[in-house]
Amino acid sequence: AASSLHAAPITDDFNRANVAPTTNGSAIGTNWVIGSGTFELVSNRIRVNPTVSGTTMVSDSVMWNTGVTLSNGNFSASIDLFDVTNPRFGGLAVLVADSNSYLTLEVSETNAYAFRQNNNGVFTTIDSGTISYVDNMRLTISSSVLNQFTLNIVNPSSTVLLNKTVTFTPVVNSGFSGLYYRQTGGQYVWDNYSAVPEPSTLGLLALGCAALALRRRRR
Repeated sequence: AASSLHAAPITDDFNRANVAPTTNGSAIGTNWVIGSGTFELVSNRIRVNPTVSGTTMVSDSVMWNTGVTLSNGNFSASIDLFDVTNPRFGGLAVLVADSNSYLTLEVSETNAYAFRQNNNGVFTTIDSGTISYVDNMRLTISSSVLNQFTLNIVNPSSTVLLNKTVTFTPVVNSGFSGLYYRQTGGQYVWDNYSAVPEPSTLGLLALGCAALALRRRRR
């Protein structure tokens, strides 16, 4: 697992020792916060599974990483999703302000997906439809234009299951990203989290570093 300073890309492959069911995000890893629900780390993956002894879940469980802040119009976040069982929904959360404010890209074993906003516990469906469900998919939400969000889901062969851009004005314009699960029952497993915040800022930072290096050489 890896983490980065603020305003730099961050990734986590969860390749570390198992963690028993917990509500303490720091037990999962650096910068992780559990806003609601119970998660565990098993076989180098994050899992929410009510059949495991000691695990409890609540509807709308969310865990996010505070290592970087994402801004509306300038970010990309991704995660792998495995072992979805029962007609529940879960997936990726972005622009997370707290346990009651965020956007989600969710999928279900029933070949459905939904893009929703949670605003203080009130959910609004922004977009929904069907996909060709597989048991291993990568979910990505990206935004390069203010209030435009591209939803992308691919399978392990990089076959596109969903790719569309949705225009929506969210209540929260900046925040974190992480994992999301709604409803009780079923099983969801996540792996290979990544978030790229403020890529234009990173580009300016790179130019600044290059200019500084040139200045030093001229001395």
